[in-house]
Amino acid sequence: MFNLPLHPAAVHLPLALAMLVPPLALGILLAIRAGKVPRSSWLLVVALQAVLVGGALVALRTGESEEERIEDRVAEARLEAHESAAQQFTVVAVFTLALAGATLVAGRIRPRAGAVAAAATLAMSLVVAGLAFRTGHRGGELVYGPGGISETGLAGANGADEEEGSTAAKDDDDEDEQRAEEADRDDDGDRDRSLARIGPGRHERDRDCTHEDEDDGDDD
Repeated sequence: MFNLPLHPAAVHLPLALAMLVPPLALGILLAIRAGKVPRSSWLLVVALQAVLVGGALVALRTGESEEERIEDRVAEARLEAHESAAQQFTVVAVFTLALAGATLVAGRIRPRAGAVAAAATLAMSLVVAGLAFRTGHRGGELVYGPGGISETGLAGANGADEEEGSTAAKDDDDEDEQRAEEADRDDDGDRDRSLARIGPGRHERDRDCTHEDEDDGDDD
């Protein structure tokens, strides 16, 4: 369970917020101009954009750390395109957060400047949404596109299992061969020890027989 990749789970929050912030910012901006809500309501846009940036940074970090797990299963060009899109998305999201914060500050000092900053924030939030869509689309191609992980992952897993099985079988054969060699060495050692024990006794018997023959010759 704890070996599961974190990146697929981390990407959903920033992508969802990227689609949520533009209509929310537009609604709050129109409500402020109509005098229905206070200017401080824009703080909600700033807060959500800050969470978006945090989620984007986490997603980018987990994607980079888990890249090695899939780089041998997908085309390198696709992987680099997804990573580049994610980096652009994160950079523009950070810039949009800065604009949203500037809108909150400028609106208290110069309302006209605050309105311009709010309009710029709204425009940049739309750019962020577009980049989020492109990043998510390229990530989906890595998984579900032709030659993606959903196709190569099973084949890679089967290949790994076959290789592991082959290695285990080879190790078993090596162990059997080693045990056979040790058994042969033990048999040779037993045989040598037996011959060593038998050798002196046979030599004594041969010498006794030789003496008996000599004694018989002398008697004759």
